[in-house]
Amino acid sequence: MMKLFLMFYIFVSCQSVDYTPCCLSNKFTAQMMRIEARLTTGATKPQIDDVYYTINYDANHGKEMSNGYILNPITGHREHYTEYKDYNLNKKYTVNSSGCAVEDLNELMIPSCIAANYTLHRHYRLGNGQHSVGVTSWEGVYLGTLWLNIHFIDDGHCTPMALNIYGPTPDNAKELLNTYIFSDVQLDQFSSKEPFTLPQSCNHDQDVG
Repeated sequence: MMKLFLMFYIFVSCQSVDYTPCCLSNKFTAQMMRIEARLTTGATKPQIDDVYYTINYDANHGKEMSNGYILNPITGHREHYTEYKDYNLNKKYTVNSSGCAVEDLNELMIPSCIAANYTLHRHYRLGNGQHSVGVTSWEGVYLGTLWLNIHFIDDGHCTPMALNIYGPTPDNAKELLNTYIFSDVQLDQFSSKEPFTLPQSCNHDQDVG
């Protein structure tokens, strides 16, 4: 009987190298996996989002667009959605089979640069031999109450690999545990010519949820 083993070799490097916090491109597109768990104060059961999507990130103009599939916990099926975040207008537009919903965007855009006061967590290698890649992770306090841990590939471009955010929100309304996995990151470009253009269904006055 043939057996297929998938093995990951992670070797922690103990090199005494002076790593400096880096900045990734102010615009990029990538394939993403996102798992978010939110436990509202007083609740006993967390809300969980399980999402696979394409992201377009534009720090210069304060915008993000996500297009993908989110798991419906009731039906067990994945449903298509598109989400637009405009951090300048503080608005989030979510488009799905029900139409376009508009909400206030009560969050800050994750910056493209590692804060100067973040701590080097570790440097390690992922993979084996000539196919391995170096990875550097940084961590520190985010928004005063949350803890942020981010891993970058050592390719000279600060390409993100994974991001974790966890802890109580600044208003202490909920506990968060969010994990983001990046793949096929393409720096200095977007997935389409105009990824942030809102669909017609969002281009009219609507109640803000």
